[in-house]
Amino acid sequence: MASLSSQSVPAVTILTDVLLKSGTATKENFKLGPNDWVLPHASSIRLCFFYDKYKGKQDIINKISEGDNDPFIKTSRLSGAIVRLLQHYPFLSGRFVPVPQGRVEIEQNDRGVQFITASCDLNLSDLPLSVDQYVSTRVLPPSLDFCPMKQIDNPYDTPPFMIQHTRFRCGSVCLGVFLHHVAGDGTSYWQLLRDLAHLYRTGGSELPHKPTLDRTIFIPSEEELKLDYIDEDKRGYGYAAPPASYKTTAKTNE
Repeated sequence: MASLSSQSVPAVTILTDVLLKSGTATKENFKLGPNDWVLPHASSIRLCFFYDKYKGKQDIINKISEGDNDPFIKTSRLSGAIVRLLQHYPFLSGRFVPVPQGRVEIEQNDRGVQFITASCDLNLSDLPLSVDQYVSTRVLPPSLDFCPMKQIDNPYDTPPFMIQHTRFRCGSVCLGVFLHHVAGDGTSYWQLLRDLAHLYRTGGSELPHKPTLDRTIFIPSEEELKLDYIDEDKRGYGYAAPPASYKTTAKTNE
């Protein structure tokens, strides 16, 4: 594992910063569920994925990039895959908006997903990272920021989904992927990455499954809010009182 001095470390240089759009803006907001309402508005999932050009499957790399000057994880191919991904997940190109009762929804205005391309004048092997074990990117100098949006200052003006593509001097690549935690959880994050990888590899627009996006199924009815509980003292069953905003009356069994 290599080591880096904090002095004279090349910074990540931003080359392009664009908004990719799905072309499917609608006037209907994307409704979120109860789990999403209680999450902090500054919470996010940010991971960096490092791809070593020389340890990949060379036959697949050559097939994808034959006759191409940008052979490994092409930015043009990746941006096209992101646009096709948004056609399946159009709410990701919208923006959060507050609604009554302290809740939040996503306005499907298709303002776009942020896609950043960058370069780094280091070889991937120069970084103190390992393919054999997990290493936190916190060990890297601050100038080497491979993932967009380190801090959310204004959640209502922040794209829910962002990707940064950084190419190293050796041709290897880092993909930094940001997902606002209100827009999706860890399971959703990995599903998005699997779907993006599928669209990138195939070059097509279809997914092997149809995403389920209706989160209103998680919003409980007034009857469902009368949850059973066990009174540890009386060993009896009753009902838990729902939130006051629902204006229902709690009942208790004697």
